[in-house]
Amino acid sequence: SPHTVYKDKGWVGLGDWLGTGNVSYGDWRPFEEARAFAQSLSLKTGTEWRVYCKSGQRPDDIPASPHNVYKDKGWAGLGDWLGTG
Repeated sequence: SPHTVYKDKGWVGLGDWLGTGNVSYGDWRPFEEARAFAQSLSLKTGTEWRVYCKSGQRPDDIPASPHNVYKDKGWAGLGDWLGTG
């Protein structure tokens, strides 16, 4: 359980640990930081978000389906996520 042993010693995630860069469940950026990142993109619609996610530019620790990942962690809808209200 390296995530337990190295929790406060630089643990980033399983993808980092294995050297694959892949993000597994639980390795997502915290909600507030992820939402700030999404808002920095100045996207206005769900369609724009989906196009961006498919572009290959989305960081590995930002979920393409944030409503699933952050459902009980602050998620308040796509308008809140993108900052459009």
